[in-house]
Amino acid sequence: MKNIHTIITACFTLSLLFVSCIEDEQLVQLGQGTLSLSGLELQAVATEQVATRALSEDFTVQVYKEGAITPDTTFTYQSTQQSGSKVTLNVGNYYLKAYNAAHADGDYTRAVYCYQSEVFTIKEDWITYVNAYVPMVNYAVRLALPATFDIFFTLDSFTITAGGGSVSLSRNGETAYFDIPTSTTAFSYTLTAINNDGERQTHTGTYGYRTNDVEASREIQPGTVYEVTYSYVTQQLEVNN
Repeated sequence: MKNIHTIITACFTLSLLFVSCIEDEQLVQLGQGTLSLSGLELQAVATEQVATRALSEDFTVQVYKEGAITPDTTFTYQSTQQSGSKVTLNVGNYYLKAYNAAHADGDYTRAVYCYQSEVFTIKEDWITYVNAYVPMVNYAVRLALPATFDIFFTLDSFTITAGGGSVSLSRNGETAYFDIPTSTTAFSYTLTAINNDGERQTHTGTYGYRTNDVEASREIQPGTVYEVTYSYVTQQLEVNN
């Protein structure tokens, strides 16, 4: 009987050791690696010539395990930081989201930036490098009158109507931001100016899906700044993008 008890005890001990080895192996398999967000830059809007530009505000970065609905980690990528950010993660597949405060607030009266990366893999004891190029997801309208406009006219008002709302700009060079339209695909604008003879002149226009039976479709695109200017040749407002 004593021998049987000894054999049972030995088998139980071996079982515990076997389970412990399996758990240790699983822990090794669930090792950790490093995500290095090497850089976070803004994609240029359509009116600019450079490909990217530096941040002018802090961005929130969330890292998600593939298939998860809550982030694994969240951190702030500051506009003033000189190098990238590094975080330690368990091995596996992940993706990240980066966005500014306007996106978090749902405030489309400002430039809204939001980005979601492709899935990347974190390997044990490896550094995975990711660069984020964040696009503007709404659009903007800017008043861009010629430099000599003030010689001949005094700007009285400039109003943009889009998505059921209106925004007035009081100075040349100002910009208004709008959400990408869902029910309407155009914006209209009205400029009132007074010439040197004291005569008030009003100019209007529409840009978008189709302004008349002749013009081709012009779809409003996210990440675009549409500049409204005045042509001395046609004596009308024109939209550049």
